[in-house]
Amino acid sequence: MTSGKPYFALVRRLAEDAAAREDLPAAIENYQLYAHYEKAGVETYRTLAGLYEQQGDALGALRVTEQALVYNAKDRDLLARRDRYYYSVMPDRFARLRSTSSRPWMFAIA
Repeated sequence: MTSGKPYFALVRRLAEDAAAREDLPAAIENYQLYAHYEKAGVETYRTLAGLYEQQGDALGALRVTEQALVYNAKDRDLLARRDRYYYSVMPDRFARLRSTSSRPWMFAIA
């Protein structure tokens, strides 16, 4: 059985290439695939958050920032990003997501 390392190396390369040519949808798609790799880690989610932010999708950036905080809950950059993204997402968007989500706790507003 193979480890999947060559596959994930290729996916990461595709993500990096797409980001370099500013093809944000392709970069996001490939980094999301790469995030399934057990060794992807917090920097993959940080990169995804930046890509979502460049795309103007604060909710997408918030979602992956929350995932990154699972790896390091005290990371100052991630905490600052989370606060900024929460501030950028309109409350009605959270309400719509909460009503349609199978995991409404993800969209709780403190």
